[in-house]
Amino acid sequence: MASSYKIDSFQSQYFVIESFEALLRLTAPDFTPHYQSLAKARAAV
Repeated sequence: MASSYKIDSFQSQYFVIESFEALLRLTAPDFTPHYQSLAKARAAV
């Protein structure tokens, strides 16, 4: 298969979550206010 896709350049940075419990704890907060502020900042550009 010939393509320009290079697996090595897919993701330049990685991170590690210590456990599933840590993942759930870190993603439990409501991110809606963050999304709203990002949308406002993007609309201002």
